[in-house]
Amino acid sequence: MNWMWEHRCLSGMCAENSKLIQDFIAKGGIVMRGILVTVAVLCMVTSAQAGLLSADLGNPDVVSSGVILSGWGEAEPSAAHLGGYGGAALESARMVWGNQASGDLTSMAFVAFPSNILSLDIRHLDGIADDSFTVKVDGVLWGTYVTDPSASEYWLTSTFAGAPGKVLEINSLSAGWWGAAEYGTLAIDKIDGYTPAPGAILLVTLGTGLVGYLRRRHVL
Repeated sequence: MNWMWEHRCLSGMCAENSKLIQDFIAKGGIVMRGILVTVAVLCMVTSAQAGLLSADLGNPDVVSSGVILSGWGEAEPSAAHLGGYGGAALESARMVWGNQASGDLTSMAFVAFPSNILSLDIRHLDGIADDSFTVKVDGVLWGTYVTDPSASEYWLTSTFAGAPGKVLEINSLSAGWWGAAEYGTLAIDKIDGYTPAPGAILLVTLGTGLVGYLRRRHVL
């Protein structure tokens, strides 16, 4: 009887120890999977913005090398158009849809960057008119800003992102307002374009490869 009892105890202890070992291995596997997944994600997200290409529209001397502007109205506010413009300093911004005197009769303006951009920061005026606009890069819609219906004027920065590309198109969605002929529509102060970090393509490749490996191992 004692021998049978001892045998059962030893068997039970072995089974319990075996279970503990398996649990330890399983938990270690979970930790390792977590580490591998984290590394994969970091490899992919570290390809985000690093380089900066800027265009200070009111100051042509503060435009990054290789950045080309086209379709923009005159710098405002000007001595001839001393409107509110949200309290902007003289000639600190340009209009997407310029006043008639400047000969700008189109509702869009462009910025060509020398290399692909991943996202944009656009500082613009939400004034008393409809200052809604769309943002496209290489013809692909990145987003839409919808104007604040209040009568207040203020400057803000909106961020857009999408498929990498070089040619930015900003299109005013305004149907026109009483002061458009004199003051223009949709004032933009500054545009910052963010380019991929050096080595981003390598990091994305590593991250994608690691994710594929984890999926084949049934980790993901």
